[in-house]
Amino acid sequence: MEKYCEIFVLGPKSQSQLEDLVGRIIGGQAKIGTIDGADLRLDVRENDGYDPEKSGWGVSQFLHFPYYLEVEPADPSKPFESFVASVDALLEGLREGGQRFVTACDFEDELRDNGASPPRQIL
Repeated sequence: MEKYCEIFVLGPKSQSQLEDLVGRIIGGQAKIGTIDGADLRLDVRENDGYDPEKSGWGVSQFLHFPYYLEVEPADPSKPFESFVASVDALLEGLREGGQRFVTACDFEDELRDNGASPPRQIL
């Protein structure tokens, strides 16, 4: 499986608020939208497909959330299981920060609540 994950986020009022939260979670600081942590490297992006009218919890509606994170391992040589655990820890921090999100990656079923908050069912 690919060591890459996108996380679509609905919740923060601004990209900088999301960058600050994610930076605290992974122990890094945002530099032009990129955050380097000990285990993860990610980019915080505004979603060009953002549409508040289409954004919701139905099938594929997460594609219209205002922000998404592109997540990769800080060290690609580490085992895949380590990357999955780091993504899960990031998701837990987002949950604790009150964010709503949906992941889009090859290993969603290995993440708590299938990589979504609130939880989703695997269809």
